[in-house]
Amino acid sequence: KVIDQVKKDFNVDGKKVYATGISNGGLMSYALACNLSEKIAAIAPVAFSGTPDDCNPSRPVSVMHIHGTVDPCAPYNGGVSGRCLGTRTYKVQPVTDVVSRWRQIDGCSSALQNSYQKGNASCVTSNQCTGDTEVTFCTVEGMGHTYPSGRQYLPVNKIGPVSYDISFDQIWEFFKRHPKK
Repeated sequence: KVIDQVKKDFNVDGKKVYATGISNGGLMSYALACNLSEKIAAIAPVAFSGTPDDCNPSRPVSVMHIHGTVDPCAPYNGGVSGRCLGTRTYKVQPVTDVVSRWRQIDGCSSALQNSYQKGNASCVTSNQCTGDTEVTFCTVEGMGHTYPSGRQYLPVNKIGPVSYDISFDQIWEFFKRHPKK
């Protein structure tokens, strides 16, 4: 309903509706791609490790997943999550498994290409996917549970550090390449 209302109120191009978010916002991005793929062109989840088990989009959706290797809230290699922002914990998958699953959902070939490198940030892309979609996975060595080039919203000892080796500019370039077909 929100997407429909914004499109109506602001004359939004329905082929260019994108979602990004950090942590639970990353979960929301994945949920939108899974459940509203007819309205979402591409997503860029940050610092979230999981795709809903029942994910079955009606069309392929391009994904750019960004994750730091020292994220204490959603550990890169999986395990117990949530300790940095409260007392509730839960298990998360390794980020590589989440990205592999999305490559499977989008019907990508196994071919990967290096698509971005700056400092401690590196991205690999599967661009031979169904419907001209692609799945890009960006690993940021030493980045915590933070938005790339964002502000340090909590102390480093609580959430890990921000990285300035990748930014929203890369997300926006990804989105611009992926309007809904």
